[in-house]
Amino acid sequence: MLLLLGRNHCQGDVQLGTGEPRAEVLEENLLEQLRSLGLKATVQRFEVLKVLLRERKHLSLREVHEKVRERLRTISLSTVYNTLRSLVEANLLRELNVSGETRYDTNVEPHVDLVWLETGEIKDFMEIDVASLIKTVEEKTGMKVKYWRVEFHGVREE
Repeated sequence: MLLLLGRNHCQGDVQLGTGEPRAEVLEENLLEQLRSLGLKATVQRFEVLKVLLRERKHLSLREVHEKVRERLRTISLSTVYNTLRSLVEANLLRELNVSGETRYDTNVEPHVDLVWLETGEIKDFMEIDVASLIKTVEEKTGMKVKYWRVEFHGVREE
């Protein structure tokens, strides 16, 4: 399956879903890629994805809405919500619940999320082989993992 938005912190231009996306490279083919995945390439979906790719942060619904409204003044919060839902359902985004707030992650590759308790900041940590962990769980239990979450919550060392 071709994934649109994964980031593995690799260098240079990479196949989508397998490395660090460069927003300008992805935006060139975004509409074509959406269509190839069977998603309607709406202006709203295009703008939401552009915001998420450019920001490279785990944004909340309201943050995405605020940034998309800079380009699409009349877009409603519910339209942004529905757009995000469709992208999550298509496995192009992951939802994270941090301190009771849903945030959206463009990195759908197996990784660890680091959450700083003081600030709520979230960073992707690729140094742990989560894919091997998932494979081990599947082999040892017979379970086919559909959803996973590995998070570390902590404070900065002084």
